[in-house]
Amino acid sequence: MIADGPERSDEQIGAGVPGQEPMSAAEGAPLIPEGLYDVQTLRLERRKLWGASKSMISCEVVGGEYDGVGLIWCATSLPKGRRPPISSKMYRTIVMALDRRPERGERVSEGLLVHKMFRASVRTVTKGADGHLLPPAARYSVIDAFVERIA
Repeated sequence: MIADGPERSDEQIGAGVPGQEPMSAAEGAPLIPEGLYDVQTLRLERRKLWGASKSMISCEVVGGEYDGVGLIWCATSLPKGRRPPISSKMYRTIVMALDRRPERGERVSEGLLVHKMFRASVRTVTKGADGHLLPPAARYSVIDAFVERIA
């Protein structure tokens, strides 16, 4: 059997915004110039995409010309019941947010990234999942990385 789209299941966790729909990059995804922006993290959603658990953090640009624009940061979720790989995008972001490495045995969660202010690197998505170039009207912006915690 050939699948029409990605295998996926949605589970919203963390701090949600009442009355707000689940995140979707395809629906009205904004396009802003690449660069560094101050963002506030709003909520965390965990999704299973192509058999892997992904954590998606919804953020909002604070200040400047693009104040209020919503963007998404995505990373592989922390593994359950074992230490996270120290090279993972999520682990490195948590270390940066805590400003220290978690102690041995300390339980950390992606939820600690919610309701924080970060300086974020924003990039434009120019290729689809199939590797083909997107037409200019279909391109959108995502947060590539949190560079530093500012509050």
